[in-house]
Order: sequence, then structure tokens, then C-alpha cells
Amino acid sequence: MCLTGLPFAGSSNKTTSTGPSADWVIARAAGLEPLRLYAGLKQGYINEMLSFPEAGPPAAAEEDPYQVYLQLAGLLDADGAPSSSAEELMLRRKSVNDLVRSDLATLKANPRLSQADRERLDLHLSAVREIEVSLSTMCTSRFLDLDEIETIGPDGFTEDAARLQMQLAGLAFSCNLTRAATLQWGDGVDQTMYEINGEKTHRFSFISNRVESDGSTGAVIPNAMEMHIEIDRIRMRTFKTLFDHWSQLTTPRGPLFDSALALWTNSKADGPSDSFNNLPVIIAGSPLGRLKQGQYLDASSSTGRSMGNLLTTLIEVCGVDASGFADDVGGLPDILA
Repeated sequence: MCLTGLPFAGSSNKTTSTGPSADWVIARAAGLEPLRLYAGLKQGYINEMLSFPEAGPPAAAEEDPYQVYLQLAGLLDADGAPSSSAEELMLRRKSVNDLVRSDLATLKANPRLSQADRERLDLHLSAVREIEVSLSTMCTSRFLDLDEIETIGPDGFTEDAARLQMQLAGLAFSCNLTRAATLQWGDGVDQTMYEINGEKTHRFSFISNRVESDGSTGAVIPNAMEMHIEIDRIRMRTFKTLFDHWSQLTTPRGPLFDSALALWTNSKADGPSDSFNNLPVIIAGSPLGRLKQGQYLDASSSTGRSMGNLLTTLIEVCGVDASGFADDVGGLPDILA
């Protein structure tokens, strides 16, 4: 429940939230819904557990970047299937940009369009095309090719999907289609097998628990800690691509990264104990310069601070009233610039 700032209800895979998550609070303030993304396979035992519109079960998240792309481009029918325009683009291997080419030509010919606006427009079109090219390398003619995951390599698939989802979130923000997005990276018992030094590892859930089990008992995995560190490095490199991409996307105020923030955290602080104490959190970006940069802050429960304090401040930094969120615990002024 790392985005609700509240205790959870229930247990095991039946756990539910006791209030809305921060992404819904931020998006709803603009009359929108948050974009809910997923990277990795859903195993069925614990799938989505990140974005909550209210107290109760989580909202569904989309694991297929191609489906997200069609949604953002307005190329889905009312039943969620690709529209005839989408089918035509796929058959002709064209870009969604081609659907509005005549309008773009008229817009570019408008003398009131500044050079900076022209450059922003070209950058946006390039970003759209870059996503389409990336999608073509890992998707079938219609949806994510789940049957081919093993041939791609489980770690490659998960990280490639995560990078694409981050790009799509940036595109959604730059088009003002939403104000918040979540990306769940693997499920509650992540079965992804990463490749480290040319060798496939145990399942990530096993490595996190340090034993060959999704629980606390089982054969001990030698060097599990070292493998976990290497997997963290792989995921941090993937996370960095978000900064790189969002720094290239522009807004009237400059790079998207100067008007947005990204929060990265884990479902638990420590695998073997399943503890939530000292949960690591990374915050990148500073909307309008409102957040301090380059600092480490101990906001653990021993200091009288909580995830609710942090999330309350981040909601307010995004220009949204956080009254009532997380039982009104108050903010965390230490992170404000």
C-alpha cells in the first residue's frame, strides 16, 4: 500500500486498501483517471496491488504497451479493440502521425507558430514514432507477443516493457491526457529470471527471499544478496531511461522533467523478513523547482515520519489539495525547496 499512506486490510493475496492512492487523488483533481501500467507477466496469485481509486480492491493495470499506445492515440473502439484506422496503420506499417499529416502541414504553415513551437511539435512527432518502432520489435500485429517471451528472454522482456511504459507515460503527460501514472514492475511473487554474467538466475521472488521458495523456508540460495544487488542495478538502469526520455520531452515551461516528478520504491524493504521498515524511496524531478535535490532524508517511523507524510507533500507539490488524504497526517516540509 505504498501509495495510499494507510494500513492495509485483509491478508495474503486478499489484501485491500483502506483509502485511495496518491495517483488517483492527483488525477481526479483534474477530472481525469491515472494511467495504470504494468511490466512483466501476471502470474495470477498477486497481480495488481498498487493503484486504488478508493478503499477496497486495486484498479486494473495494462501490461501490453501496444494497447496503451492505441488508447493514448485514440485508436481503440468502444469495446477496447483496435479501430479500423489502427488496423489500416498496422497493415501499411505507417505511423499514427500519418493520420494527421495534412493538419500538421497546415499548422506548420501558420505564421503565428513560433520556431520554439515548431521544434516542440517535431520533437513530439519523433517521440511518437520512436515508441512505434520500439513496439514493432516486441509485439505481434495486434498485441504483445506473450508466446515469444521465452525466446526474447524473461529479463529482457520485462525491462523492455518497463522502458516502453515509461515512454508512454511521458507521452501521456506531454499531451495532457492525464496528470498521474503508476507502473507496477512485476507481481507480488515475481517469477522473472534475470541473466547475470551470462547465466540465468533463480526467480526474482526466490532471490528476494534468499531461499528457493516464495515464502520463508526452502533451500538457501548461495550469493542471493549479490544477485539481488545486480538485479537492482539492472532495474535502476531501466529507471534512468525515464529521466533521459522525460528530459527530451518539452512543455511550455521547458523539459517535462522540470514539471513532473517520478517516485520509485519497493513493495517491501527487506525480502527475508517481509518488513516495511526503512522502505527505500527515490524521488526524481522537481515540479517548478518545489523539491530539494540531491539529499538523503531519514523518514522512517523512528523519526515520527511516515509514507503518508511524504505522499501528502508530493500531492501538494503537484498543485492538488491533499486534505483528508492518509487520515490527514500532514506533510513533510523537509523535502521542500
